[in-house]
Amino acid sequence: MKSWFLTLILAAVSVSLSGCIEDIPEVECNWVLPGPETQKVPSSAGFNLRVQVRGAFTAEQLPAVRFFSDLEQDGASHPDGMLLESGIAIDESLGCENGCLAGGRFESTIRPGNHQLVARALTPRGNTACEATLDLLVNSPPQVTAVILNPEAPATGDDVEFIAEVSDPDGDDFQVSNSWVGPEPMEPLLGDTLTPIHTQLDQLWQLQVSADDGFDRGAPFTLDFAIANTPPAAPTVHIEPDPARLDSKLRCSVDDPQGLDPDDQQLEVLWAWTVDGSDAGISDAEVAGSLTSAAEQWTCTARISDGIASSAESSASTTVLAELSFNSPTAASNLPRIAGSGPEQRIGDLGGLGSPGDINGDGLSDLILTMNGEVCPSATPFDCTGQAHAYLFAGSSAGLPDSVNGHNTDFRPAPGLRIQAPARVGDLNGDGIDELVMAYRTANPLTTLGGEIETWTQASGISGLYLVFGNANGHGAVFDLEADAVKITATAESSGNLLSPSPCPIGDLDNDGFDDLAITAPGDDQSRGSLFVIYGHPGAWLSGLSPGTLQPGFRLRGGPQNLDPGERGDALGMSCAGRVDLNNDGLADLVVGAPRGGAEGNGWVLIFHGDGTRWGPEITSSMADVIISGDSIESTDPSLQNTRFGQAISALHDFDGDGVDDLAISGMGPLSLQTVTVGDDDDSAAGDDDDSASETLVEQDAGTVWIASGGSDNLSGSLMAADLPYRITGLGDLGFCGLPHSVDINGDGIDDLVCADTRGDSIVQVTPAGSPAVRLFMGSAATMASERSYDEAELLLLAAGPDHQFGASLARTTDLDGDLYAELLIGAPGLDAPSIDSGAAYQVNLAP
Repeated sequence: MKSWFLTLILAAVSVSLSGCIEDIPEVECNWVLPGPETQKVPSSAGFNLRVQVRGAFTAEQLPAVRFFSDLEQDGASHPDGMLLESGIAIDESLGCENGCLAGGRFESTIRPGNHQLVARALTPRGNTACEATLDLLVNSPPQVTAVILNPEAPATGDDVEFIAEVSDPDGDDFQVSNSWVGPEPMEPLLGDTLTPIHTQLDQLWQLQVSADDGFDRGAPFTLDFAIANTPPAAPTVHIEPDPARLDSKLRCSVDDPQGLDPDDQQLEVLWAWTVDGSDAGISDAEVAGSLTSAAEQWTCTARISDGIASSAESSASTTVLAELSFNSPTAASNLPRIAGSGPEQRIGDLGGLGSPGDINGDGLSDLILTMNGEVCPSATPFDCTGQAHAYLFAGSSAGLPDSVNGHNTDFRPAPGLRIQAPARVGDLNGDGIDELVMAYRTANPLTTLGGEIETWTQASGISGLYLVFGNANGHGAVFDLEADAVKITATAESSGNLLSPSPCPIGDLDNDGFDDLAITAPGDDQSRGSLFVIYGHPGAWLSGLSPGTLQPGFRLRGGPQNLDPGERGDALGMSCAGRVDLNNDGLADLVVGAPRGGAEGNGWVLIFHGDGTRWGPEITSSMADVIISGDSIESTDPSLQNTRFGQAISALHDFDGDGVDDLAISGMGPLSLQTVTVGDDDDSAAGDDDDSASETLVEQDAGTVWIASGGSDNLSGSLMAADLPYRITGLGDLGFCGLPHSVDINGDGIDDLVCADTRGDSIVQVTPAGSPAVRLFMGSAATMASERSYDEAELLLLAAGPDHQFGASLARTTDLDGDLYAELLIGAPGLDAPSIDSGAAYQVNLAP
């Protein structure tokens, strides 16, 4: 860009005001500035002033150049119009023939518009040697005239952007910059967008926007705004079960409602139901099963409210199918099953079915089937060194396989040990995944693994528990329990010290957030019996210790205190109720059976109400909050006069519809004289010509189950079995309800009682009905008869054959296959398919 010069040569001689003649050198003054004729400068950033003086002169002749203009400085004209004065830089060796510069910088804010600058080279007496004039254009800064936010009312969860309206009087190009000024001590943020990560509900922000045209930055435009409430997002709604079942409760749920609101406010789910398109008038998350009818379509609609605004609606629907029903009686052959794969596996044997809960954390229940038939094989019955197996069937949407060979993990104890299927003990270490606990004991060809009192409390050998912690990654194809599980062992290998295989899940007894583990030893301490509770806790559990040395925990001792040598005590711990809250205070209770307890030795059930604290280190039977004692049986045989009240117990989560947990208690009696066949009168088998059968009259135990109704008005102090509100009795040698269990088969929120026809010491081969059965008695909020008979069951499931030992074991799972229905598993170890005594586990789908 070429320079331009504006030159004015004045007279070389001038007369000063004093009348003296002053020698004025002949010089030229030229502005040295780039650009067009009219120079443009910033209005606020200042600019440089440069003038070239050319000619022959000395510093004495021309000491300075002065600048004059109409510019304003700080709101007032510069005195005498002088803007600035600058000396002339004279080169002593070369002189100024080619020009010498004078100049400076103007720093003040300048009024925009057209101005004129005059530079004058003045003599000491103020005469002008030369002057140069410059037309100057001072820039007009750009102005932000408006800012519009997008969205106009920012809320949490929004990306906040803006649009700026800018004007530039000179028509220059410009660039816009901004900053977001938030609450202290937050530093201002740059950038076009304010992201949700930086904002919270009700925060105050200021957006500052300015424009720059390359000469000046205009004054900032400020916009104050607050972060407003964001309505929650529409939820994802689920209705279950789907399809619904008649009389089954409907439940509606939403996924992670709290995650739907970026404001992190307390949210409420607003429910509405329609049936066949019409308003059902229900604003709760659940619909009682009694309100549904077959073929109806129920739709649940949910909105999320944060108290200020609500989300859009989302819905889910289901159609009500007919209730789960069976022709009664129904043969087990009509049910799906997991069958054994070889002879003498006895799948589903006593203690052979159990669910540990969800031990791989996938949200589905898992199932354990044990196989002890190979420990003492029939070919070498006294060589009990074989291998037992506990097969894990992990829950899967594909359902259960039809063969035991479809298991996921083979848990193996040490050779020569029998193993017991688990009950759900829960999460002992607080990692959110259930644990697996299974009892083991030395195999004995003369006894079973079951719960018969005399055999168990006097048996010798070793026993204990294997504890396997839940693992989201599974447990592999084969799991060596002896090497990799935590072992809890009995105190000695002497008679009567075996730990009971009876499952005893008690939940969180001390209310600290960790499930606790109960271990029973009915033969301990001269068969007084003991129950050990180890409180759940995070971290490792030591292996190889006895129950009494595991801490923290306590011991419950059975009685009586004074026993003569050879006498036996209460056998406390032969049974345990499981998770139950009988006084409805929200805290877990401990319920344990002692089938030889009480003053008459008829058995009793002890109830200890949980109070959310830790007990111990030792408590006794006499400290129970409630004691229920059995009644005597009239019999000519003294060994049968003991009812063994409490030989089996099961928690019923509200059998009578009063909203409080109840209790099923199994015992012996009543006795009756029955004609039975002794020997074999069946010649149908090849080579069977033994006709030695005969008939005789014997006194038989039919079996009885009592129902105790929960609640402080019903259960307090000392009670007798006769004081309990409900009793169901068997007939003949039925061994009725030797295995009581609880299910809710129709989803009405009231538990139903499942009873298997067994005895404490053996599985009955023939019942009056012709074969062993599993019987279901429906719980109800309506008035129920206090006395019922075994043949009044609402549902009867019969074995396919009289020697299948159908009902030898029972297990309930919450959901094996992801269909939102629970399952009841029934063992039949005597099933001869595909081989003799292969056994099987039958499956019945239940309501949730």
